[in-house]
Amino acid sequence: ASMQVTRQRATKIQEFVCHGSAVNCVHIGRKTGTVMVTGGEDKKVNLWNIGRPNCVMSLTGHTSPVECVSFDSAERTVIA
Repeated sequence: ASMQVTRQRATKIQEFVCHGSAVNCVHIGRKTGTVMVTGGEDKKVNLWNIGRPNCVMSLTGHTSPVECVSFDSAERTVIA
């Protein structure tokens, strides 16, 4: 049996900058695929429009790092 090894190169398509430390979780809206929510060690939840470099909204108030984020099916509500 033979095995073929190929090299693949990763390319950065877009960089999203808004968190002050590590990002723990990411969720892309399933309905449109154009919105994304992130949660981080900095206790923030950030809402993004994919294709734009800056977050649309930054939500604060968590007292511990954010470990899980999601949208509802209509992409109107963020759960963190």
